[in-house]
Order: sequence, then C-alpha cells, then structure tokens
Amino acid sequence: MGSYSIGALPQTRVKTSSEQVILTGRFMDSRTILLIDADSDSRSLMERYLREQGYRIIVADDGSAGLEAFHKGDIDLVITDLMLPRRSGIAVLEQIKRSHPRVRVIMLSSVDGPAHRALAELLGADDYLRKPITMNRLHDVVRRFAPLRPAPAETTSMVSNAG
Repeated sequence: MGSYSIGALPQTRVKTSSEQVILTGRFMDSRTILLIDADSDSRSLMERYLREQGYRIIVADDGSAGLEAFHKGDIDLVITDLMLPRRSGIAVLEQIKRSHPRVRVIMLSSVDGPAHRALAELLGADDYLRKPITMNRLHDVVRRFAPLRPAPAETTSMVSNAG
C-alpha cells in the first residue's frame, strides 16, 4: 500500500487509523506541491530542495496514494513521475485534469520517447521533464507554474513618549 506525507518544518505528526501524515508549515504564504515519485532518493532530493525554497510539499510513493493526497489537500502544483506503481503517472494526470483542469501538472520521466511526451501533452501536462533533472531546472519550472507569493510584511509602529 502506498503512502503520502505532508512535510516541512516544524513538524507535527498526526496519526489516523490507516495512515501517518506529517504536517508542517513554516512559511505564512507558501504554495503546496504534490510530489509523486516511487524512487525514494529522487523524491527525497526534490522534496528537500523545494521545501528549502519555501514550498509546502506533500509526497506520495505511488499513483493511488498521490490521488488520495490530491483529493485531501489544497494543491497548487502536481509533479508526478510517468512510471509509478499502482496507478501510472498518465492515469494520475488524466484524473487530476478531468476533475481539476486548472491545476498545473509537471510530468517527470526517465523515458524520453516522443509518444510518452505527446500523450502527456494531449492529456494536459503543463511540462514534461526528462530525468535526471537538475534542481535549478526543477526550480525554474516550478516557479513558472507556482510562484511563491511574498508573505505580508510586518508593520511596526513606534510610539514616542514625549513628556
């Protein structure tokens, strides 16, 4: 069975009967990215990097868990691998675009076949990136589709005691 977690700092663990979800949040006005990738090393690297950039990250290790997390959260951007257990990245893309056509989806794949790219684009993928991907390239694409909104500036008032 797949799993998903919501991660950033500080960390609070919430347990339900069937799952453990890690809730986090340190940015007042961050965007939420759902990252679906079966490769734990790749997923961890992308999660850590994007979190350091100020994004709130929800991770899933298969397509079914990814869709479950998508329907439970307020997601701004989905990054999904093409090859996933339990439900393919193409199936995830298709279901997300059918129910939420305005949500941006970035497809990742180690396969650079023109047929895969064409199918992903036909189904509404906003971009198709070939693995391995540099973190700078990932960040450029993520910023294009889910730019961080600056947190409201704190206002400070000074009171003078004239007397």
